[in-house]
Parts: sequence; C-alpha cells; structure tokens
Amino acid sequence: GKSILSCGCGAAGPLPVLDLTGASIVNPYSVASTSIDTRGMHCPTVLINFTALINVPAGVFPNITFRLVRCINGCSQYVGGSYTSSSLINALSGKSFEFQICDCSVCCECCTYTLEISNATLAQIGTTVSGQITALAVEEHC
Repeated sequence: GKSILSCGCGAAGPLPVLDLTGASIVNPYSVASTSIDTRGMHCPTVLINFTALINVPAGVFPNITFRLVRCINGCSQYVGGSYTSSSLINALSGKSFEFQICDCSVCCECCTYTLEISNATLAQIGTTVSGQITALAVEEHC
C-alpha cells in the first residue's frame, strides 16, 4: 500500500508562571504541527511521533500536560489521551519528552495534527518547549 510522511517543528514560550493543577489552560499553547493529505489512500492509519525538549531558566520540577488535536475541514478533535511530563529538570541540560499515538479513525482527507500544552504547573517564568512532530500515514487493505 501507499505511505506518506509529514513532519513539522515549533516552540512555545517563554511561558509565564502557571499554577493550573486540575484545571485546563483556557487558550492552550501550540508547540508544533504538521499536515498530511490522505486523500487517495484506502483506510489510512496515521502514526504520530512527538519529541520535545523542555528548558527551564533554573532547576525546577514543572508539570506539563500535552494533548494532540486533529483538525479536518476546520473541525478540531482530540486524539488519544493526555501525556504528562513531570520530573526535575536541570537548567543546564533541559529534559526530553516523547510519545507516539496511532490514529486509526482518519478518513481520507487532509488533516493537521497539532500538539498543545493543555495544562501546566510552572513555578518559574521562562520555561520553553520546543518540539518535532512526525506523521506517517500507511494505507491498509480493509
């Protein structure tokens, strides 16, 4: 079958001090996005990989939750659950964080995947998140 690869990168920050334990950010911060056109594919499945580098101005213990949003024809929908990074980060090296999701509910359209910071507890101003998102669509024979 056919396969298509698409990737994008981006960054969010420097972020303000946030204390949203248990609450969502009203306007989530977009980190990275990519678009993939699965028109012409039969029963496509899309594997999305996300890798981030979280940098802080001083060694802190931030709690950052990410959500993946799929947008088709102006209609947005969350894909999968949420993914949380919460561990001590050294100011000199930062911390990498990654996950992958398989989206089997894609119809044959052009869709954009965007990774957002949907919740965070940041004790210090200036945290930045840079990331790379990759989408690999593979045609299945249903």
